[in-house]
Amino acid sequence: MKQTEKLYFSDPARFADLFNAFLFEGTGKITPESLTECEAEDLFEGIDPEAFPMLDRERLIRREAELSGKKAELNLYLMMDENEADFSLPVSLLSLEVLSYQKQIRDWRKSTEDLVLAGTLTLALYLGRKELNAPQNLSELFDPDGFLQPEGKGRNCRTFLITPASLKRRQLNSLTTDVKDILFAAANADNEKKLRRFAAQNRERLDLLDPDAKELFHTVSGIEL
Repeated sequence: MKQTEKLYFSDPARFADLFNAFLFEGTGKITPESLTECEAEDLFEGIDPEAFPMLDRERLIRREAELSGKKAELNLYLMMDENEADFSLPVSLLSLEVLSYQKQIRDWRKSTEDLVLAGTLTLALYLGRKELNAPQNLSELFDPDGFLQPEGKGRNCRTFLITPASLKRRQLNSLTTDVKDILFAAANADNEKKLRRFAAQNRERLDLLDPDAKELFHTVSGIEL
């Protein structure tokens, strides 16, 4: 993958904004100041690379955060092309969380402290122009007709994947950084007229975007700022 999108979303304010909008309804539970960088490679220490063939470490951004006074580990997995995912995507993303807990246990065994596991949250963000032909959660993968769900209970539809087609207006409106512009561009990539009108109406503000943001806007929409 190009480094532009990884550098863009590695920015603490943008990273926090994305998680707040899609996991905490824009309430600002995660602050940029609370984020600590974690190396993606650390998750795979001692792990056979062939065990997770669909996980590309170059697409992963990891951060440790403070949530309500407790530590949490946040994984963001980026995809820009429809060929970067297959039908096993939810299982691959769930594997990231399993690897995170395994690493915490490995680290605990090397220490003298009590075991306190940090909760792990994973988001996958797809910004490609073609529709992604992959299930968005485990229910769609294993139980599309809901046969395994208890009667009267809500289905296990934990969302792993954010795609342009799945974006809701309230989610876009809850974003507070220029991530909002990038996701708007991705959601409307097939409507050049609408995007050009948006760019013209917001020219002064969009001119102030940093180079990474402008390049990513162009990548997801085809519109050059």
